Amino acid sequence: MSYRIELLNKELSATFVEYLENVDFSNTPHWSTCFCRFYHSNCSYDQWSKRTGIENHNEAIE
Repeated sequence: MSYRIELLNKELSATFVEYLENVDFSNTPHWSTCFCRFYHSNCSYDQWSKRTGIENHNEAIE
């Protein structure tokens, strides 16, 4: 088995989001709408907690 590591770019964004949509987050359901955006946002924790999964999803594919 071989692995290829690539920088996330516009062409790979759909694959990235598809992967995250199929991860089993049953033990951590609050992660299911993050789309790995938490550490890439400039908002406060209070602002972050008000964000929707749709917002994070859309930013992940930009």
